[in-house]
Amino acid sequence: MNASRNPKIRITVNKFEVKATLNDTEMSHDFISLLPLELRMKDLFCREKFANLPRSISKKGTQIQNYEVGDIAYWAPGEDITIFYRQDTQKMEEGLYKLGKVLDDIAPFDTPGSIPVKVELLS
Repeated sequence: MNASRNPKIRITVNKFEVKATLNDTEMSHDFISLLPLELRMKDLFCREKFANLPRSISKKGTQIQNYEVGDIAYWAPGEDITIFYRQDTQKMEEGLYKLGKVLDDIAPFDTPGSIPVKVELLS
C-alpha cells in the first residue's frame, strides 16, 4: 500500500493521460486495492462518465450532495466510479462519496458516448 497521505493515480483516456489525487480515506484505500483497472466508462447526462467496479468498496469516506468538475466519486448504490466533467448544479442523491480530484485538464472525459479508461496507482 502506498504510504502517501494523498495517493496519486494516472487515468488514461484513449491516448491522453491525466493525474488525480485521492483522499486519505478507508474508501480510497479500498479503491486502490482494485488497481490497475481497465474500464469502459459510459456517459450520464452529459456531465459525468461512470463505470461499474468489479466489487463494492468501503463506504467510510465523505458523502457529498454537490460536486465540482474534476471530482472522482463512488456511487455506492450502483458500485460505480464516477468522474464529473461538466457542472449542471443538480444536487446529488444520497450514496455519492468523494474519492478524489483530477489534477489535469478534464477535457478528455468531455466526449460523446463511452470511452475506454485505464486507472493505475502512481508510485
